[in-house]
Amino acid sequence: MPVLTAIDAIGVQSYIFSSNRLRDVVGASYLVDHELSRKCLLSINDSGVSPPEVVMAAGGNAILKFDALEAAKAFVLRFTRRLLEEAPGLDVAVAHCDYDEGGLAQALVDLQKELTRAKRSRRPHAPQLGLSVMQPCAVTGLPACQPDPQAADQALSRQIASSRRDDTRQAARERWGPFLGDCEYAFPVDLDHLGRTHGDTSLIGIVHVDGNGVGDRIRTWIKQKKESRSDDETVRREYDAWSQGLRNLGAAVLRELVNRVSSSVREASEGRAASIEGRPEHLEFELKTDERGDVCLPLRPIVLGGDDLTFVCDGRIALDLTAAALESFERLSREIEDIGRHLGPEPLTACAGVAIVRSHAPFIRSYQLCSKLCDNAKASRMDVLNSDGSDTSWLDWHIGQSRPNEALKSLRARQYETNHGRLTGRPYPLRGEASDPFSWKWLDGSLLLSPGPKDERSRSLRDPRIWGERRNKVKALATLLRQGEEAVSAQMGAWRVVDEGIRFPFPLEDSGFRARTTPLYDGIELLDLHLSLDASTEDTQSSQERIRGREER
Repeated sequence: MPVLTAIDAIGVQSYIFSSNRLRDVVGASYLVDHELSRKCLLSINDSGVSPPEVVMAAGGNAILKFDALEAAKAFVLRFTRRLLEEAPGLDVAVAHCDYDEGGLAQALVDLQKELTRAKRSRRPHAPQLGLSVMQPCAVTGLPACQPDPQAADQALSRQIASSRRDDTRQAARERWGPFLGDCEYAFPVDLDHLGRTHGDTSLIGIVHVDGNGVGDRIRTWIKQKKESRSDDETVRREYDAWSQGLRNLGAAVLRELVNRVSSSVREASEGRAASIEGRPEHLEFELKTDERGDVCLPLRPIVLGGDDLTFVCDGRIALDLTAAALESFERLSREIEDIGRHLGPEPLTACAGVAIVRSHAPFIRSYQLCSKLCDNAKASRMDVLNSDGSDTSWLDWHIGQSRPNEALKSLRARQYETNHGRLTGRPYPLRGEASDPFSWKWLDGSLLLSPGPKDERSRSLRDPRIWGERRNKVKALATLLRQGEEAVSAQMGAWRVVDEGIRFPFPLEDSGFRARTTPLYDGIELLDLHLSLDASTEDTQSSQERIRGREER
């Protein structure tokens, strides 16, 4: 009787982000991807035994087909032994499900139930790592197994030593190399090479992008296959098709992000280093070079698993790249749907969380924060989807580190809620109507627009002819917003006695609030932080023309 075996990596985030060094994070990410890859799974085989059939392998998950349960258990034994040797510290959950020929669709449903049960019934993992070892790892605090070759007075655990092996680092470099294409740049392997400016800013952005409703679409597809009584070969082929389609989608999104950054690089000239250009110009920054002399892009991919993408970048371009990733996800998913039509005619949307933190803040806490932000964006999307049926991508962000184990709701209440209203509109949908100030398109394209010399007065906080030359008023506005709508309206009236042109971008009234919530405080926080790499796209221009037309009327 054929058997399906599911293997799911557990605690991937804590495994990848166990170190605060970018090199270790990249190495650990490679190990997760490699150990559960199709090529690696097929290489785990005893002589004389037929290899398993890989139904799916992506994103730290795999589904294999065996001829019998005994063969499946023997494979899992060899696989877990390999994990202990090659990727110590990486844990997995395993489930088996046998089925009759012609019942593959139902078996896929039953297998997920078994896998969920296996995760919940796991015994606590508390290994006796090294009772006689007194020296801890300098990175994780686990028992050390070998000295650090780069620091004689420090030692490393097996987990960190595995991610720092020469073959692991070389393989990790080769894994991401194809995404650079023909550009002559490199991905940084050190946080200090992401573009931080000495004496100015040392913020990095940790971004987590996750597709919306992919699991629901898959379950719907499986249900359709069950009802239509599709044969096993058709189910296996199409299951592999959507899996490959999601991998292609994630890879295509990442390539567009790399192209967006590389096309914004101003080449080095005599006496001047290569730099990133965008708007506003005063936020442009120089790029770093690595130990080999290669110019490093201010972007470093870490996790790529189909609809799941995590990367780290310079904090000044974090929100620009996040919005670009969400737009690419929606647009490119239409092309991927041609490959896997069973996923449905509607394009996939995604949500993203962005943690903008100090460059040497604890990696794992920063990632946990951006994961919470992504979940918060997903919750807001579901609220809107359930109320009016409209679907779009959402993003949420936070500047600075949170307290240990602090809930996002408590963090927002502590920093952004007053007796007079709410000082943040986050999370924001990616798109919105011109009359809706609570969308990223409005925040980026109206409130934070950096107009060119020939543009009309835009009323944005960066327009040098209105707010841009009155930085003291912008700073005063941040204080007034905490005092409520009446205080803002009164002060706006007083300022307009001197200059009639002082107004907020359409459609905000003088109070700056709508339904006791204001987006202005979000814009003020991003005023000297957010750099737009592509502020002159046709979409942005057409949006601005519509907004200005309404203002004039």
